[in-house]
Amino acid sequence: MLHGSLSMGQEQHRFTFLTVRLWAVVAAVTLTIGAAMPVWALSISQAYLLGDWSSPTSTSTAPFAVNGASGFQLSLNSLGVATSATAVSGLSIQVTDRFYYQSNTGTVDPNEVTSSQLASRINSEIAKLDDVGVISPEADAALNIDFTSGASVTLRTATTSVPVTGLILFEDAGLDPFSLRYCYNAACTQSDLLFNGFNSSTTSTLLASNTFGTDDVAPGIDQAYWFVFDQAVTGGYFKIGDTQNFGGNTTERLEVDYLGVTTARASVPEPSTLLLLGAALMALPFLRKMKLQSI
Repeated sequence: MLHGSLSMGQEQHRFTFLTVRLWAVVAAVTLTIGAAMPVWALSISQAYLLGDWSSPTSTSTAPFAVNGASGFQLSLNSLGVATSATAVSGLSIQVTDRFYYQSNTGTVDPNEVTSSQLASRINSEIAKLDDVGVISPEADAALNIDFTSGASVTLRTATTSVPVTGLILFEDAGLDPFSLRYCYNAACTQSDLLFNGFNSSTTSTLLASNTFGTDDVAPGIDQAYWFVFDQAVTGGYFKIGDTQNFGGNTTERLEVDYLGVTTARASVPEPSTLLLLGAALMALPFLRKMKLQSI
């Protein structure tokens, strides 16, 4: 064998060393890139449409509890459309925080305030659960976000550190479906569609229960939607948009009285992130040992 050439064992040793080192670099780069990116594909793990609750029965601000809630658990397809509904009762929900106005598209709260006053108006309307027993349309207007056809409102939490694992939306003026998106930036150029109303068979099931109607069926709030997410998110935005009324009354538009954060838990690393981190850490002592053996 010529001087300076490597034996077969040394070649294999060198190849293994380079392979492990490459894997450690790939894992480290992936972790770095992943840390700078949001967790994608937020989805709803549980969805409920609630028509009755024992409390609260008066004006409430977060934190407060919704007790004795009954209605339907909704099954959603991949497009966020409810395809079936199963009756549920005895639910208790803890509302821990509120949302704040970020922006809107289309006309919201028409003829109520000037455009410069709209943000303050919406923040006031969703600051508390207060549309309880209100009959006067004039008094009711100041308590709800009133949407026109195709309008949307984007909301945020008080700070980017507030973890959101659930959202409750109290809605007025009949069974008015809407779209709900989670946005990864304020302009909502990247988003996940979470909810998008009901199909016809689910609408029939809901209306047959006599709990929900196609019009503003009673003084006060008609229903509440409770969405539980598959993971905690922070720093994002929630966009609510008016859609066609699957309930059957096309003259009634979406009216939102209150939106609240329903749970708060510490965010945990994704399993894939933990796997990469573990692989990178395990490779470090092996690399050091191989490097010493090659000296």
